Amino acid sequence: MAFQSKGTDSVELLKLFMMKKYIGTLTPLRGLAAIWVVIFHFDEVTTFAGLPNVISRDSSMLLGKGYLWVDFFFILSGFVITHVYGDRFKVSSLDTITSFIKARFARLYPLHLLQLFMHLIFFGSLLVLAPKTASEFAFVYPWEGFWRHLIFAETFGDPSGLSWNMPAWSIGAEWWTYLIMIPVFIWLFKKRKLILSVLAIVSIVLLLLIPGWHEDGNMNTTWEFGLFRCISEFSVGILVYQAFRAEIGKAFFEKDILGMGFLTMVVICMHFGVHDILTIGFFAVVILSLAHNKGMLHRLATHPTARFFGDISFSLYMFQALWLFGYWIWMKYWVSVHPGEIPSTMVLSLSLLFMLLCNGVSAWLSFRYFEQPARVWIRTISYKSIKSRLSFARR
Repeated sequence: MAFQSKGTDSVELLKLFMMKKYIGTLTPLRGLAAIWVVIFHFDEVTTFAGLPNVISRDSSMLLGKGYLWVDFFFILSGFVITHVYGDRFKVSSLDTITSFIKARFARLYPLHLLQLFMHLIFFGSLLVLAPKTASEFAFVYPWEGFWRHLIFAETFGDPSGLSWNMPAWSIGAEWWTYLIMIPVFIWLFKKRKLILSVLAIVSIVLLLLIPGWHEDGNMNTTWEFGLFRCISEFSVGILVYQAFRAEIGKAFFEKDILGMGFLTMVVICMHFGVHDILTIGFFAVVILSLAHNKGMLHRLATHPTARFFGDISFSLYMFQALWLFGYWIWMKYWVSVHPGEIPSTMVLSLSLLFMLLCNGVSAWLSFRYFEQPARVWIRTISYKSIKSRLSFARR
């Protein structure tokens, strides 16, 4: 499709290009993954308040393995980035590289920066209004961690551990992975077999090594080896996309029964707490299957409600820590008022629903009034426009 209309705005051209590239069945999966990660962290915070897990880990690991949906994000990111941007690197010009970096920066940094300053306001408010509570949360807000977050450096083995907007470690890991993968995209069209072989080896080796490096023996590494986790799974996403583009097994993977079956296998693997690598393998075939699907799953996934949660998934993911900290404070208060008691299922359920509702509303407001406008604004800025504005300001 050629864009030849001189009257069409550049932003509209970008939208048309993205619509052409859009794979509708994948968007809702981002929403599912974000919500599952939020519930996993809700369960974790409940234990931080000195209470048992919402669902006993002895009966099911459905929540206990919720961190794996971050791995799903990384695989999906590799798939989608290759789908949208891969062909542009056939021409490995400076403009191609800078436009890719600017687009990725526009996607990640504005919301990351907003959240960082919202946490600054949150902790500052605690210092003024509830000094005792602030002292209990001071370990989350080390000043050296603030500067690391500003430059996405929290994923390089932060000595402070998880701090400030805790989920942002994965955003930093994704940012640096984008930069690392630029040469991969460039050489993918020159040394295709070699690059794909290297990606396969790197992803397999890292997926095998990371559980051994991590103290819990699983993939739930964050600030320690999170960058390697992202690189390995982003590489898997690139490889899955190559299979999708080559239509390998298309007639097999596009069936509704296969898509539902692979999703069911993910749930079963999480429930029984099998080795993380097996679940990650099923994530890969879920993406491949749903990318091909044009049947019932496609109709469900492209429903406006399903797409809505996918659209706001990034904001859902980034806003969760603020609401989880609020829930943490509430749970600690509840425990102090009811010593020796465990909140009923009703109390926990209502707390979870309230937190999800607040998170959802704030995510929608963020997506609608900040995330989208900021992304469009940054992508429309050019070096020439900055230079002209500086020249005008000097006059």
